[in-house]
Amino acid sequence: MTSRDARRRRIVELVGRNRIDSQEQLLDLLAAESITTTQATLSRDLRSLGVVKGADGYEVLFDGTDERAVWKTLGRSLAGLVEHVAVGGTMVV
Repeated sequence: MTSRDARRRRIVELVGRNRIDSQEQLLDLLAAESITTTQATLSRDLRSLGVVKGADGYEVLFDGTDERAVWKTLGRSLAGLVEHVAVGGTMVV
């Protein structure tokens, strides 16, 4: 049995060093290192760690310690790309 913190550290390392396209692939990589977990737990870990899936597979967006700084940086990055924002119900266009 691996501790939650150790498992999460290893997830960040694996995502940083490998192209991972699915949670199943990540579960297999963890299992190869004798780290067993469920898909539901892995999903929660990914969300908590700020791991997101993009065109190039999973990547760490932030390390979970300073989420506000990440959103501020993301906002500055997007500011140069967005010309207009319109809100309609639950959608933002």
